[in-house]
Amino acid sequence: MQTKNENDPREQALADLEYIKHLTFRSRQYASESSPYFILWGVIWVIGFGSMAFGWKEYANWIWGVLSVAGLAVNFFIAAQQEKRDPMPRLISKQFAKIWVSFLVIVGLFIVLLSTGFLAFEFSYIGLYAVILIAVMYVLLGVVLGKQILLMGIWLGILASVTAIWLMPYSSIIFAIFGGGSLVVTGLILKRWRHEHERG
Repeated sequence: MQTKNENDPREQALADLEYIKHLTFRSRQYASESSPYFILWGVIWVIGFGSMAFGWKEYANWIWGVLSVAGLAVNFFIAAQQEKRDPMPRLISKQFAKIWVSFLVIVGLFIVLLSTGFLAFEFSYIGLYAVILIAVMYVLLGVVLGKQILLMGIWLGILASVTAIWLMPYSSIIFAIFGGGSLVVTGLILKRWRHEHERG
């Protein structure tokens, strides 16, 4: 009776390949499960930037404060429900932890540049800086969650760059329609992808 040789490089390579395929499948699954977050924050962007575009800038601090608190509360609730239903594999969880640490380091550098005057700190730039940081976060998350998230990060980076160079006076309406709108559309696409995955 022939037994599997665990020291055989070919057997190890096949096992590694199977594990990588499993992780890729799980990553695609988590990408599809990110649809509620895209929809949630897309709606928040539409409301927040839309209110500024329609002349409610004097209430921007209150509007964004309420939207951020409510959004984070819903965000954590969704995450807790998903973690209870389908706990994340340890390896992917570690990758997420590294990504969030990297993102916090980038945010810290951003704050240092603002506080030392290397970046201009004006009310009209706050939305632009927020979009840039979200773009960076999505690019980092795309390493784990796949090309859909990565492409969204690249798209937001391009949108922020084009707006900063040529269209800054219209930044609020641009980020509301093309930023928030694209987040909602991406969330709906991923939601449909999730339903197809569950049926398949």
